[in-house]
Amino acid sequence: MSKNHFTLIAVEALPDTRLRLTYADGQGFEVDLNDWIGATQALAPLRAPAVYAQARLGDFGQHVQWAEGEIELAADNLRNLGVEQAGGLGAFAAPLRPQDA
Repeated sequence: MSKNHFTLIAVEALPDTRLRLTYADGQGFEVDLNDWIGATQALAPLRAPAVYAQARLGDFGQHVQWAEGEIELAADNLRNLGVEQAGGLGAFAAPLRPQDA
């Protein structure tokens, strides 16, 4: 992986609290943030569709932000979520134990 794999170059807010993300290494993901938004009080403002629709790239492509930077989600965490939601094993996943294999 290159250092660009955690740098976002495009973000698009989609219906139903999803984001379309494009990274500098050419990879793209569509992530569903519904669980995060529902479970995290700090993300509660994103439950309002008008607020959620304002998603934009943060400084240097290192995060997605809303509400003039008051709410931010890091690009590396979003990529990990995208990998996991696509059926892959995210970089932050716990290693499998022998009894789980």
